[in-house]
Amino acid sequence: MFQDITVEELLEQRQELTLIDVRSPGEYREFTIPGSLNIPLLDDAERAEIGTTYKQVSFQAAKDRGLQIISAKLPDFIKQFENIDSRKAVYCWRGGMRSRTTATVLALMGIRVYRLTGGIRSYRQWVVSTLETFKLKPRLIVLNGHTGTGKTQLLRKLAEQGVPILDIERLAGHRGSVFGQIGLKPNNQKTFEALLLQELLQYNDQPYIVMEAESKRVGKAVMPNFLVDAKDQGIQLHVEMPLEARIRHIMDEYNLRIIRRNAWPHLRKYDAVFTRR
Repeated sequence: MFQDITVEELLEQRQELTLIDVRSPGEYREFTIPGSLNIPLLDDAERAEIGTTYKQVSFQAAKDRGLQIISAKLPDFIKQFENIDSRKAVYCWRGGMRSRTTATVLALMGIRVYRLTGGIRSYRQWVVSTLETFKLKPRLIVLNGHTGTGKTQLLRKLAEQGVPILDIERLAGHRGSVFGQIGLKPNNQKTFEALLLQELLQYNDQPYIVMEAESKRVGKAVMPNFLVDAKDQGIQLHVEMPLEARIRHIMDEYNLRIIRRNAWPHLRKYDAVFTRR
């Protein structure tokens, strides 16, 4: 049979486990444990159908319909797990029927997996409670400067050299400037906090972390108060650059055609700079 595992136990073994979210693709896109694969037991339409059957008919009717749907796709479903050559842990929303069904069927086929107790709901509770009591140890070095001064590129170069950095814009899926989410997929608060906590835990024993001077809200995401306070109290560095150089950096970082159409119409007066390359 399968073995239940708590959030804390799962995180302790995180590097040795492949995490598999068996919820529907829509649920997975909304929020998942960072780094998880999605092997859904039901797709979005099937999940909606079973939910409607449960509400309008009965729990037993919903179970019968679910069994009918799942039975037809079991061979391919099991094959996807067989192709993962590592230890595996599965989860659904609350660690209920979908993950239990998955783990039971796999066990019958000789594939041993762990099941996350409480599902992704327990993971979300762990993220919230951990952030509420988090003690940030490193000093923050904060890069200030206007849009186009290359702060994001500087962070990337520092990261390539092994310097601990916190790229809030990447975690939020937002440009953190007038360019908003152009070319990016914005993350909701749940995803942002999960990614942020993962980074903070990774670097919390470092003497410092470098980050940009972001506002508390970046797109749909809001930074926790302790991080905002640490940013304001950090070592402030200011990056300055001539306007023409800033525009050139903007052209390299963003797609010029999109900028002209959607973002900075008032920069059309600099067309001579944009096109002189």
